[in-house]
Amino acid sequence: MRKNRRKFSDEFRADAIAMVRDQGRSITETARALDLGQTVLRRWLDKTQAPASGAANEGQNMSADQQISTLQRELAQSKRECEVLKKSIACFAKDMPL
Repeated sequence: MRKNRRKFSDEFRADAIAMVRDQGRSITETARALDLGQTVLRRWLDKTQAPASGAANEGQNMSADQQISTLQRELAQSKRECEVLKKSIACFAKDMPL
């Protein structure tokens, strides 16, 4: 028998997050008090932190030289992947009858 999935309002989520962040309560304590799973509360916290620490801010903190070297590494990786794909296509094409 499956339980019905509970739905929480945005206001409830914001209050739960505020209890952990602003009031300094632990995730475990807050989850018990609100009758939530710890995993759900952690996921809500992670979602609110993700935009602030995302890749968009990462580029702003790098110098031009760091950005260039990062892009060069990514380009080299893409070229290696392309070569592997070309070789695999050649292997499959060789095995196929005409």
